[in-house]
Amino acid sequence: MSASGGRWPQRRLLALDWLVLESGRERFVERLFAGLCARLLEDGLPIARSTLHVRTLHPQFFGARLLWRPGMEEAEITFLDHDAITDRRFLDSPVRALYEGAEAIHQRLDLPTAAPREYPVYAELRAEGMTDYVAMPMTFTDGTRHACTWATTRPGGFRAADLAALGELLPALAMATEIRLSRRIACNLLDAYVGRHAGARILAGEIRRGSGATVRAAIWQCDLRDFTTIVERLARDEVIACLNAFFDAVGAPVEARGGEILKFIGDGMLAIFPLEEEAACHRALRAAAEARRGLRGLDTERRWSPGALTLRSRLARGRRHVRQHRNLFATRLHGDRPGGQRRRPPPAARQGPRSRRADLRRLCRDVRLRCPAPRTARPLPPARRSRAG
Repeated sequence: MSASGGRWPQRRLLALDWLVLESGRERFVERLFAGLCARLLEDGLPIARSTLHVRTLHPQFFGARLLWRPGMEEAEITFLDHDAITDRRFLDSPVRALYEGAEAIHQRLDLPTAAPREYPVYAELRAEGMTDYVAMPMTFTDGTRHACTWATTRPGGFRAADLAALGELLPALAMATEIRLSRRIACNLLDAYVGRHAGARILAGEIRRGSGATVRAAIWQCDLRDFTTIVERLARDEVIACLNAFFDAVGAPVEARGGEILKFIGDGMLAIFPLEEEAACHRALRAAAEARRGLRGLDTERRWSPGALTLRSRLARGRRHVRQHRNLFATRLHGDRPGGQRRRPPPAARQGPRSRRADLRRLCRDVRLRCPAPRTARPLPPARRSRAG
């Protein structure tokens, strides 16, 4: 305790100084955690393995685990989907106990235990030569609990002073982690609901009403054929499962081929392949061919009748305008120049090499499209004025 009456910290560490005063340059939690662990080694704490367990807000993932070992400049991150909370490894783990309110869990691994049963992770750590293990909770400002674990190979395990120093680190580590995790959650949600490029612009400060950008791109639009019939024939949960399976089948090839999913519209999906990137139209068509193969597999794997999931696809090249209005993004596609002049495809698209044009025609046949080359999207009709009375 200092002369001024403060209570924290009781032991001054270089790692704590770095975390509080110098870690602001580390934007990502993977490097932040690795930097902290490396400095704890310099302070004399015998850390041989450390993990950080955080919960997040993401449509696909429940949370993430960061693993660090000596010599790693960046912690290894593993994302856990929502099914992980029902997995036996999580249910029978110290992390779950900490999430549910347990205090620190400390277990010597080099001594016999009198407990009738123990967490399975202890056997794994003993196999790695660990002699001591401690798991501590971290609480964020919203009340959610997260966890951090430490293990050592030092004979005799951690000293009491080591455990006290690790405990004193937790408040600062929790704040630093929450700041970076909050930004990552914002990025995840924006990527999921407005698209990768639009999300990056929002985080960069383009949030004023009327702000927008123009993107030249190959446009992907697809939907389920006879969706009304599917809704009438299947129960609610089956319709949701059908939509999820459909979007998984068509969305994965788009992202794998470098496309960006802009939005899901009922039973449809809108995506773009920016023309600034190489071979955008070829990648769009290859993604369409892969999506069709995935849908054919769904017909045989699922209970609905064959042919119920059929891809109807349109591909075009035009301009995409994104304009923010009252915090919602509206998308407008058109292919006209100001003044009403029709914009023609560039010469490279009309007179490309024969091999490339033949490849385009072959890919179009694979996805059953009738446009052998990209075409310009039609303009939106002008808005009609409402009449009074």
